[in-house]
Amino acid sequence: MINQSLNSVMNEMAHASAPAGGGVFERRKRLRSLSELEAFILLDDTLEALHKQYMDAKAQRKELVALCGRDDAMTVVAIDMEDSCWCAMQTRYIELRAVGKMMAKAQTMMRRREYDIKEMELRILERDKEKQARDFMNYLKIIEVLKEKNKTPRIFEWLALFLFLRIDVFGQNPNKNLYDFRAAA
Repeated sequence: MINQSLNSVMNEMAHASAPAGGGVFERRKRLRSLSELEAFILLDDTLEALHKQYMDAKAQRKELVALCGRDDAMTVVAIDMEDSCWCAMQTRYIELRAVGKMMAKAQTMMRRREYDIKEMELRILERDKEKQARDFMNYLKIIEVLKEKNKTPRIFEWLALFLFLRIDVFGQNPNKNLYDFRAAA
């Protein structure tokens, strides 16, 4: 049963590390910290079974409330079942907390999960920084290629400058108005 619990944790971690859109914080939601109760559920088969019974009773209660309303007799029984399962689960949880070895194992699991989350965040940040650096280098390469393709011969640049500033290239009067037709006549 512990192997199944560990397998479920491994499956959760595998799904959390699957490549999907989103940043660090979205990925952190999928691989989240373990609560003390979750750690004990992973360590103890009885608590895991009681937790499953509680979750089933809770789902059934929600379904009956939606179908029949809160005051229906079946819904009241489902609410009582949910409360009973909750109490049984909490009783087992309190018993496990009193066992020193179990508490130490649970705390170790919680610390390990926190460490794994931080390591994953660091790896993601490193990959993001590397990707940004690659993107920037590609951007610079594209700019260089565009500059080379759009490069005009220097003579055209100088002619454009002369025309813009109306510099006397061929010995004409620089102050002469090119659009003054009276001066030509």
